[in-house]
Amino acid sequence: MLMVGYINPHHPFDPPAPYSTMYDPKALTQLPGYLPQPLACDVETNGTAMKYEQLSEDDIRAITAAYYAMITEIDDAVSRLIALLREKNLYDNTMIIFTSDHGEYMGFHHMMLKCNHLYDPLARIPLLVKYPQHIHLPQNDTRLTENIDIAPTVLDVCGLPVPDTMQGRSLFDEKSREFVFPKGSMGQRNSRAWVICFAQAALSCSCAAVWSEQCCLIWNKIHLKWRTWQNTRTIWRRKKNCKKS
Repeated sequence: MLMVGYINPHHPFDPPAPYSTMYDPKALTQLPGYLPQPLACDVETNGTAMKYEQLSEDDIRAITAAYYAMITEIDDAVSRLIALLREKNLYDNTMIIFTSDHGEYMGFHHMMLKCNHLYDPLARIPLLVKYPQHIHLPQNDTRLTENIDIAPTVLDVCGLPVPDTMQGRSLFDEKSREFVFPKGSMGQRNSRAWVICFAQAALSCSCAAVWSEQCCLIWNKIHLKWRTWQNTRTIWRRKKNCKKS
């Protein structure tokens, strides 16, 4: 097993040449969820040193261009690894998993970095799996998953039993998750007794969320507040000073 970890894309958003000039900030389109000014409720719970209200649109465009450049840098690096596997005739029988630990606001609600509410851009991360040729066909899977599902999936592919101590669920399991439970600072956990699980976890981490296919419940320890919204379009409830977005 080979694990390759890339720090980028990540702040301080400083891609090397030639990637640093690859994207023109002025030519970029703002990503979905961008707002010209941050919401008061997001400023209130900002856990970063970056002041949302001081960010201009040009700042966000420049950071986005640098972020795209770092993504392209990683694309090229992964391409070299895949080319080597092909060269050594190992590609067809190799399982490749590409994922991340968290996302990036990148202008969503006029926010940058992370360390705040677990909105879609932060909680939804890539999970790309290339199975050995004889095991699986390419497809899009829209089911809810967590990073803890990766290890059981690898064991399944290897024909090994999944220990009862593992809380994850193999991607070969046809049964879909009712919900997932991401949280900040303390990793992830899943349980059908989600109310108890959520309440216990909220006492030990800065932010947490319960996701289902229809909605999301957010906890932020900084101000001990609950927030809910629909996944399909971010609609705030139970919070003044927050508008539909």
